[in-house]
Amino acid sequence: MTLPTRPVASAVVETDWGQAIHDYVFAPSGCRCSGTAVAAPNSHATVVLPIDTALDDPGGYVDISGDRVVIPTGAEGLFTVSCRMTSTSGTDGTAVRGSLWVNGSEVTRSVEDCNTGLQITITLNIHIEFVAGDIVTARATKLAGTGDADPLVGVVSLSLVRLGAEYGA
Repeated sequence: MTLPTRPVASAVVETDWGQAIHDYVFAPSGCRCSGTAVAAPNSHATVVLPIDTALDDPGGYVDISGDRVVIPTGAEGLFTVSCRMTSTSGTDGTAVRGSLWVNGSEVTRSVEDCNTGLQITITLNIHIEFVAGDIVTARATKLAGTGDADPLVGVVSLSLVRLGAEYGA
Protein backbone atom coordinates (compact mmCIF):
# COMPACT_ATOMS: atom_id res chain seq x y z
CA MET A 1 0.00 0.00 0.00
CA THR A 2 1.30 3.44 -0.90
CA LEU A 3 1.74 5.72 2.09
CA PRO A 4 -1.02 8.31 2.34
CA THR A 5 -0.27 11.99 1.91
CA ARG A 6 -2.22 14.71 3.66
CA PRO A 7 -5.38 15.83 1.84
CA VAL A 8 -5.60 19.34 0.48
CA ALA A 9 -7.66 21.88 2.40
CA SER A 10 -11.41 21.17 2.26
CA ALA A 11 -10.91 17.75 0.62
CA VAL A 12 -13.35 15.06 1.69
CA VAL A 13 -12.09 12.23 3.87
CA GLU A 14 -13.89 9.63 1.73
CA THR A 15 -10.89 9.42 -0.59
CA ASP A 16 -7.94 7.11 -1.03
CA TRP A 17 -6.28 9.07 1.77
CA GLY A 18 -9.16 8.37 4.13
CA GLN A 19 -9.19 4.68 3.21
CA ALA A 20 -5.43 4.38 3.75
CA ILE A 21 -5.69 6.01 7.18
CA HIS A 22 -8.56 3.65 8.05
CA ASP A 23 -6.49 0.64 7.00
CA TYR A 24 -3.47 1.67 9.08
CA VAL A 25 -5.47 2.52 12.19
CA PHE A 26 -8.33 0.04 12.22
CA ALA A 27 -7.09 -2.86 10.11
CA PRO A 28 -3.32 -3.17 10.61
CA SER A 29 -1.64 -5.87 8.56
CA GLY A 30 0.14 -8.82 10.09
CA CYS A 31 -0.39 -12.41 11.12
CA ARG A 32 -0.75 -14.79 14.06
CA CYS A 33 0.42 -18.40 13.96
CA SER A 34 1.37 -21.33 16.19
CA GLY A 35 3.14 -24.67 16.07
CA THR A 36 3.47 -28.05 17.75
CA ALA A 37 6.12 -28.78 20.36
CA VAL A 38 9.40 -30.49 19.53
CA ALA A 39 12.36 -31.57 21.65
CA ALA A 40 14.97 -28.89 22.29
CA PRO A 41 18.32 -30.53 21.61
CA ASN A 42 21.18 -31.02 24.04
CA SER A 43 24.06 -28.66 24.75
CA HIS A 44 23.51 -25.39 22.93
CA ALA A 45 22.24 -26.72 19.59
CA THR A 46 19.33 -24.59 18.32
CA VAL A 47 16.22 -26.02 16.69
CA VAL A 48 13.80 -24.09 14.49
CA LEU A 49 10.37 -24.54 16.05
CA PRO A 50 7.50 -25.68 13.83
CA ILE A 51 4.99 -23.14 12.54
CA ASP A 52 2.18 -25.39 11.37
CA THR A 53 -1.00 -23.36 11.96
CA ALA A 54 -1.92 -19.95 10.54
CA LEU A 55 -4.42 -18.62 13.09
CA ASP A 56 -4.91 -15.24 11.36
CA ASP A 57 -3.10 -14.57 8.09
CA PRO A 58 -5.07 -12.44 5.63
CA GLY A 59 -1.88 -11.05 4.07
CA GLY A 60 -0.15 -14.37 3.38
CA TYR A 61 2.77 -13.96 5.80
CA VAL A 62 2.87 -17.51 7.21
CA ASP A 63 4.95 -20.12 5.35
CA ILE A 64 3.89 -23.38 7.02
CA SER A 65 6.09 -25.56 4.79
CA GLY A 66 9.15 -23.52 5.84
CA ASP A 67 8.23 -23.11 9.56
CA ARG A 68 8.57 -19.36 9.20
CA VAL A 69 6.92 -16.01 8.61
CA VAL A 70 7.94 -14.04 5.51
CA ILE A 71 7.24 -10.31 5.13
CA PRO A 72 5.35 -9.84 1.84
CA THR A 73 6.09 -7.12 -0.70
CA GLY A 74 4.14 -4.00 0.21
CA ALA A 75 3.94 -4.90 3.91
CA GLU A 76 7.35 -3.62 4.94
CA GLY A 77 7.58 -1.19 7.84
CA LEU A 78 7.66 -1.01 11.62
CA PHE A 79 6.22 -4.03 13.43
CA THR A 80 5.59 -5.19 16.94
CA VAL A 81 6.36 -8.89 17.31
CA SER A 82 5.17 -11.02 20.20
CA CYS A 83 5.93 -14.69 20.72
CA ARG A 84 4.75 -17.01 23.48
CA MET A 85 6.36 -20.44 23.74
CA THR A 86 5.76 -23.19 26.26
CA SER A 87 8.19 -25.82 27.46
CA THR A 88 7.35 -29.05 29.27
CA SER A 89 9.17 -32.16 30.48
CA GLY A 90 12.44 -30.47 31.39
CA THR A 91 14.06 -31.34 34.72
CA ASP A 92 15.62 -29.30 37.51
CA GLY A 93 18.96 -27.89 36.44
CA THR A 94 17.79 -27.59 32.84
CA ALA A 95 17.12 -24.23 31.21
CA VAL A 96 15.54 -23.39 27.86
CA ARG A 97 16.33 -20.37 25.71
CA GLY A 98 13.59 -19.22 23.36
CA SER A 99 14.62 -16.82 20.62
CA LEU A 100 13.41 -15.01 17.53
CA TRP A 101 15.59 -14.83 14.46
CA VAL A 102 15.39 -12.59 11.39
CA ASN A 103 17.22 -13.68 8.25
CA GLY A 104 19.36 -16.14 10.21
CA SER A 105 20.39 -13.76 13.02
CA GLU A 106 19.04 -13.71 16.54
CA VAL A 107 17.17 -10.48 17.41
CA THR A 108 15.80 -11.30 20.89
CA ARG A 109 15.87 -14.10 23.46
CA SER A 110 14.69 -15.15 26.90
CA VAL A 111 15.86 -17.95 29.20
CA GLU A 112 13.66 -19.87 31.66
CA ASP A 113 14.44 -22.69 34.11
CA CYS A 114 12.48 -25.89 33.47
CA ASN A 115 11.24 -26.11 37.08
CA THR A 116 10.81 -29.87 37.64
CA GLY A 117 9.03 -30.62 34.39
CA LEU A 118 6.18 -28.20 34.89
CA GLN A 119 4.97 -26.20 31.93
CA ILE A 120 6.85 -22.92 31.68
CA THR A 121 6.17 -19.95 29.43
CA ILE A 122 8.79 -18.05 27.47
CA THR A 123 7.67 -14.62 26.27
CA LEU A 124 9.45 -12.55 23.63
CA ASN A 125 8.51 -9.05 22.47
CA ILE A 126 10.29 -6.69 20.09
CA HIS A 127 9.63 -3.66 17.91
CA ILE A 128 11.50 -4.03 14.65
CA GLU A 129 11.56 -2.67 11.12
CA PHE A 130 11.12 -5.25 8.38
CA VAL A 131 11.65 -5.09 4.62
CA ALA A 132 9.94 -7.28 2.06
CA GLY A 133 11.37 -10.79 2.08
CA ASP A 134 12.57 -10.75 5.70
CA ILE A 135 12.23 -14.19 7.28
CA VAL A 136 11.21 -14.65 10.93
CA THR A 137 11.72 -17.95 12.77
CA ALA A 138 11.20 -19.02 16.37
CA ARG A 139 13.91 -21.20 17.88
CA ALA A 140 14.73 -23.01 21.11
CA THR A 141 17.87 -24.27 22.77
CA LYS A 142 18.46 -26.49 25.80
CA LEU A 143 21.15 -24.77 27.87
CA ALA A 144 21.88 -27.05 30.81
CA GLY A 145 21.28 -30.60 32.06
CA THR A 146 22.67 -32.39 29.02
CA GLY A 147 22.10 -35.79 30.63
CA ASP A 148 18.41 -35.08 31.22
CA ALA A 149 15.50 -35.58 28.87
CA ASP A 150 15.16 -32.87 26.26
CA PRO A 151 12.33 -30.45 27.08
CA LEU A 152 9.49 -30.11 24.57
CA VAL A 153 9.14 -26.55 23.28
CA GLY A 154 6.33 -25.21 21.08
CA VAL A 155 5.07 -21.89 19.74
CA VAL A 156 1.71 -21.12 21.33
CA SER A 157 1.39 -17.81 19.50
CA LEU A 158 3.65 -15.79 17.22
CA SER A 159 2.09 -12.53 16.09
CA LEU A 160 3.38 -9.73 13.90
CA VAL A 161 1.40 -6.49 13.69
CA ARG A 162 2.44 -3.69 11.34
CA LEU A 163 2.36 -0.36 13.14
CA GLY A 164 3.22 1.84 10.17
CA ALA A 165 6.00 2.79 7.83
CA GLU A 166 8.34 4.37 10.39
CA TYR A 167 8.52 6.08 13.75
CA GLY A 168 6.71 9.42 13.53
CA ALA A 169 7.74 12.72 15.02
